[in-house]
Amino acid sequence: MFKNTFSLLNKVSGPGTKTTNRLVNFLEPTQKHFQIPLVPTFYHANNDVVKDIFVQEQLLVKYKAFIKYDETHEDHIQINNKFNWKVPGTLKSTLKQKLVLNLNKIYSINKYYRGSDKDIVYFMDKYSNTALEEGNKAKSIFNENVNKVNRTREMNNERVLLREKIDSEGRSYGYAQRMSAKAHVYISKVLEGQDSKILISSQHVTLKDFFNQIKHRENVIFPLKAVNALGKFNIYCEVKDGGKKGRSEAIMYALAKALVSYNPLYYDQIMKLNLLNPDCRVRERKKPGKKGARARFTWVKR
Repeated sequence: MFKNTFSLLNKVSGPGTKTTNRLVNFLEPTQKHFQIPLVPTFYHANNDVVKDIFVQEQLLVKYKAFIKYDETHEDHIQINNKFNWKVPGTLKSTLKQKLVLNLNKIYSINKYYRGSDKDIVYFMDKYSNTALEEGNKAKSIFNENVNKVNRTREMNNERVLLREKIDSEGRSYGYAQRMSAKAHVYISKVLEGQDSKILISSQHVTLKDFFNQIKHRENVIFPLKAVNALGKFNIYCEVKDGGKKGRSEAIMYALAKALVSYNPLYYDQIMKLNLLNPDCRVRERKKPGKKGARARFTWVKR
């Protein structure tokens, strides 16, 4: 019948009429007077738990490729709490089922990625009784081994090992130069059931395609052979400038540094082969009046 409620409440005044304050149309609210909550937990009684489920679903999207949980039809019918999660008793069965299913999926992610993500660690600490025991045991054993090595090094007046440097995505970094070549190397642990990859440059070229000669490929994988870690790491290299030889050796030195920052216990094996001190030799420039850097032209008397 009427075109718009707003036009009825706010009639347009002519040039001779007095201007009055406009009325607010509550029948057709605008964005200024009515704000929709961004998070759906605003109206929920179990606000904290629903907020956790909301964040968990984002984590599952982030680590979708690393989830190894086989979801069955029973997971949607009954609560499959095989890891004894600490679930609040006041929750509805649908929320409880969703929470447990999300936690089961998150726990199936590789333990290394679980330990490196702060949100996953938070959920494991909050809801788990025994979920982090395996990861904590492995980490404590590793720290004990490093401490033992450091004690013997201090007694022998040797350099103390540094702690591992691993970012939030589970990567370690190394940088090195050889002649005019510069290499940036990132390494990460290979997941169970997957093959290791060595990719070079932003075009993700394989090692075999990037280096045609076998001796250059051998240079790249030499640090992995030294610590008996062939097939245990995924490697990504960004290299520029220099020739094939310089690039292969720059990657070799950068990879050695990345391995030591990932696991300090590799230090002794790599240091014996002198891979932490890059070769700083460069080609000597040609001199004017000479054939090369040192060689001279043949002297002719007449």
